Amino acid sequence: MQTIGKWLSVVAAILSLGAFADFKFEMKMSKENGIYGKGEPISCTVLVKENGKPSVGAKIHYAIRDSLKKNVKSGTFETDGKEKTFELPSSEVAAWRNIVFTVLGEDGKPVKGKGEKPLSEGIGALVAPEEFKQSYPEPKDFDAFWEAARQEMRAIPMEAVLTEVEVDPKFAKLVSVWDVQIPCTGGINVSGYLACPKNASPKSLPALASFHGAGVRSSNKGAVLQWAQRGFIAMDVNAHGIVNGKPDDFYTTLSKEYYQKPQADGTTRYAMWGIRSPQTWYFRGMYQRVMRTLDYLCSRPEWNGKDLVVNGGSQGGGQSIAAAGLDSRVTLLVAGVPALSDMTGIVGNPPRTNGWPVHYPDKVIDPKDPVILNTVSYFDNVNFAKRIKCDAYLSTGLNDTVCAPCSVHTVFNHLASPKKDLLIYPTGKHGTSPNAKGREAIIAIGAATAIK
Repeated sequence: MQTIGKWLSVVAAILSLGAFADFKFEMKMSKENGIYGKGEPISCTVLVKENGKPSVGAKIHYAIRDSLKKNVKSGTFETDGKEKTFELPSSEVAAWRNIVFTVLGEDGKPVKGKGEKPLSEGIGALVAPEEFKQSYPEPKDFDAFWEAARQEMRAIPMEAVLTEVEVDPKFAKLVSVWDVQIPCTGGINVSGYLACPKNASPKSLPALASFHGAGVRSSNKGAVLQWAQRGFIAMDVNAHGIVNGKPDDFYTTLSKEYYQKPQADGTTRYAMWGIRSPQTWYFRGMYQRVMRTLDYLCSRPEWNGKDLVVNGGSQGGGQSIAAAGLDSRVTLLVAGVPALSDMTGIVGNPPRTNGWPVHYPDKVIDPKDPVILNTVSYFDNVNFAKRIKCDAYLSTGLNDTVCAPCSVHTVFNHLASPKKDLLIYPTGKHGTSPNAKGREAIIAIGAATAIK
């Protein structure tokens, strides 16, 4: 496990307040790495800066939260140009703590920034994170369930359709890129972009599969171009088997009109569709597409038969962990802030925040419902982690309220990998905790075949 201490003492973010003021929160924990022992006092300091100078007279709200994201203490203070110290509750069991600071306007309401989100930043801590254990029993038929899903997928002929696509002229002589469509279950294709260095010899290249975070978007042509230049045959797969290369508004409309469409059971967002049975939950089909992607890459004549890398963040991190747990050919796992982690944490001992997408109570889904607990256990990264035999790199942010650090650390504790690394960003949010060490490990694999 590795921490990024420097992230504690540097600026967490720059926040704009209209056209008149810029705010920074400079935060650090009393322990640089944000990791505490049981019963150990926890505190943090914050210095609020406005237009580059210590702020005086601004109103700031603070909220201290526990492992279940519940506020245990909150209040407001007026900046006086000095650093302030806050005490967070200690714990005698494994726990997560964080504190969030928010700029308030003259009306006492949060000031909105980009995307109409409150101008706020935070920092967090973990107590005895090595003691986070599996929160719900593994299904007895876990392996049989996924083997049946694999056989269902493999019963469909892997008749890939490749359509070469244009690339920037400066890359055209070096790399070929194709749109790839491969039939899979439910009448939904694996849909991605594939890139390969031109004139690659048979059995000469490592292979890399990248999977997408939550949302609805095209596969990323730029990403596979980059990895091909770094010596890989690379495939970037969109999460839903949808058409690639359309304008942004196409995917925005598709998301609103289909992937957020109310279902008969009352669910709306696609991540909840069919969640009352492991056979019908949306992620079963997604993970079958993950398995098909790996089968396809391993069928490519350019693959060296040795190196198979999986990579992704958030939902893509969840897919990558599943990929490594389901396919022993995977030789390196890189997962940033992985979703689908410890999705039953709320019933754990101690109870804590579930990983996305069941990280908060849904209007029609109770995360403590035994039916829901049973379904998500078939998809929980904790159970895949126990089957992973390759090196693994994970990352987490201690201010991440989407894929909570306690959920990620629970998965990390159960990895069977010979080498495993967890990169921790104490001020990191969901979108600001990249897997830098994992990326370095990927680049090292492709160094010998990278295009010079």
